[in-house]
Amino acid sequence: MKKVLWILVLILIVSLSTVFSACNSATPQGLLGDYWGNYEQFTYSVTDKNNPDTQILGSYSLAIEKFAKGSKVTLAEGFELLDVSNGNLITGSLDINGEKIDTACYFEIADNNTFLVPVASYRKVVSGTDVTITKMNYDGTNCNYTITTNGVIKSGSINNKTPMYDTNEIYNTLRGASTLSTAFSMSFNVPIPAENTSATLTAACSSNSILTSPDASANELYGEGINCYAVTLSRSTEVPGISYTLYYGVDQMTVSNWKITRPLIKIVEGKVEYNLTGVSVVK
Repeated sequence: MKKVLWILVLILIVSLSTVFSACNSATPQGLLGDYWGNYEQFTYSVTDKNNPDTQILGSYSLAIEKFAKGSKVTLAEGFELLDVSNGNLITGSLDINGEKIDTACYFEIADNNTFLVPVASYRKVVSGTDVTITKMNYDGTNCNYTITTNGVIKSGSINNKTPMYDTNEIYNTLRGASTLSTAFSMSFNVPIPAENTSATLTAACSSNSILTSPDASANELYGEGINCYAVTLSRSTEVPGISYTLYYGVDQMTVSNWKITRPLIKIVEGKVEYNLTGVSVVK
């Protein structure tokens, strides 16, 4: 179980060392856009099926909030950005089997021809008495980071390949892919602070799936089923038995008269599943 949760904690750092490489070698420049509203919040039920005798249940929530140029953005207590460019703050919180993971990442909407450019990110992992906090800042040339584990600080800098995208909430960055279809693939570079290096990541889609409600409480949200793009993540170093698939709604979802583009309906990380149970556009 601990190994599984470690994978869960680090999926956006290590297991996302995948290559969104493509038949056409597509890159994010010009292919990512800002499709989010002023505020969007999603909640998921989380099921860990790795133990054959029991299924561990947890919860995951994420919120996307738009900020105007000149705003102050708080990623965490004591970690603030001043006078930001127009952008989006994505925050996430995962709680499962006594482990708590909180994340935050601020993206500029556009920087010249590069879209959804990461500015800074934060990750806090609490497992029992162990606490690890990772902070990253991007200065256009490097990704500068500090990792604090139970009070012990490690810092470094990773050369910023162009473009480099933050590992936090990378699943949601893909919602901005205007070319998402059953012939989709795209390349990203991401920093891996734990290894003081960067990696190229890979996502591709070749099929659709119809997803139905995970439980009765979400029946109204799913209706007769949601048609989704099934996007798989691959990586350069294999981890036997683990696969990653993301399901994005093909059609816009209407919530309180607001249309949500390519909502993330389901996440599958090996035998751990996240299923959408609620959506709100009101903070």
